Amino acid sequence: MRDIYHLSLILTLGIFMFSCSHKENEPDVAITSISISPSSTSIIVGEMVQLTVEVRPESSSVKSIVWGSSNEAVATVSNTGLVTAISNGSSLITATIKGKSALCNVTVTDYVHFEDNIFKAYCLANFDTDHDGEISFTEASAVKELRLSERKISSLKGLESFVNLTGLSCYNCQLTSLDVSNNTALTGLVCYNNQLTSLDVGNNTALTTLYCDNNQLTSLDLSGCSALTYLMCTHNQLASLDVSGCSALTYLDCYNNQLTSLDVSGCSALIDLSCFNNQLTSLDLSNNTALTELWCFYNHLTSLDVSGCSALTELYCYINHLTSLDVSNNTALTILNCYSNQLASLDVSNNTALTELCFHDNKLTSLDVSNNTALTYLNCYYNKLTSLDLSNNTALTNLSCYGNQLTSLDVGNNTALTILDCSDNQLTSLDVSNNTALTYLDCQNNSFLKYIYLSTGQSIADFLYDSHVTIIYK
Repeated sequence: MRDIYHLSLILTLGIFMFSCSHKENEPDVAITSISISPSSTSIIVGEMVQLTVEVRPESSSVKSIVWGSSNEAVATVSNTGLVTAISNGSSLITATIKGKSALCNVTVTDYVHFEDNIFKAYCLANFDTDHDGEISFTEASAVKELRLSERKISSLKGLESFVNLTGLSCYNCQLTSLDVSNNTALTGLVCYNNQLTSLDVGNNTALTTLYCDNNQLTSLDLSGCSALTYLMCTHNQLASLDVSGCSALTYLDCYNNQLTSLDVSGCSALIDLSCFNNQLTSLDLSNNTALTELWCFYNHLTSLDVSGCSALTELYCYINHLTSLDVSNNTALTILNCYSNQLASLDVSNNTALTELCFHDNKLTSLDVSNNTALTYLNCYYNKLTSLDLSNNTALTNLSCYGNQLTSLDVGNNTALTILDCSDNQLTSLDVSNNTALTYLDCQNNSFLKYIYLSTGQSIADFLYDSHVTIIYK
């Protein structure tokens, strides 16, 4: 039995070795023909095209391909079949395998290839200097600015040939994509009100102004744009924005997005930041000491540190979740809108330049505005104020203090008042006889109010009061 097993094994090994030996000695299948795809092509100066070789029969083995160009001054070809257009003219590209050759006729022009007829017509009307009905690479290279806005252009194919372009305006078009990677001299790009879902400005290191608002951008990489001074990217779908590398940035408008993070740490020159109507829970402004205007309302901020922003003149942080706000270092502040938060106190004693103060819909029980003599506009309604001293605020023109717990209100010194709404309080009397400039007065829903004093002959155009109140002329 063991002898039979040994004999079977010897026979099996012998068959296997014969089979392997037969395959090793099998001759290569001869190539009958080869072809290049495409067999002809037309490209412009600077473009590249990849050629591929097909052999017949398909079972033929291909170990190496020798590529060649009949005119390398016109077009060159790499050892992998990549053709590069050099200058005007024609060249035959040859591929050779085991004595078999195939040709591809390459025609190189310096004419710009346009996909959009409106774009081409604009260029012909403005830049066809030799009047040949085409835009040459030379003509395109001489162009510094393209003003294509508010035209029904759907493609800017050909833009890559405008290599010296510094300004591109293409807003209110019908663009779904925009390639500016070859326009490295670009300093200004205005492409808002299109349908762009992405925008790559990685090669545009000279860019100083970018308007890309009202598109459908979900991301925006500005890491290479250190020269950028103005950025408008509002009304997109951005979830995060990092402009920390934009050290020259002075104006940033990124409102009406979906931002949960915003990095402005490297923007020491920033003077105006509008990031409202996003989903920010925090905002680091510690390095933005030059900031003069901050618009961060309609977010989810629970805290806001503006102590380092001593140049701040306008602060709009309303409709957040702030429980405290320190503006003691912001002595240049003229406008403070911090309403609809959860503030229990607010110290504006150092903000002597304030002209407008709106902190309604908070939880304040007291407010000292005695130092704010420049104040003209004060909205403090829907708080828990029991008293309000306005004796020093002689410039005041608008006062809305309704929905508090005021038992008295002295506006005798506020002779510039034109609008006064003190409804929904606990007033017992109100003397506006000195306020002859009043055009609107609402003192309704003061259940304890008995008398309102006016000066003889005083008339108020819009005068709202309850029926139980007596008007007395002084």
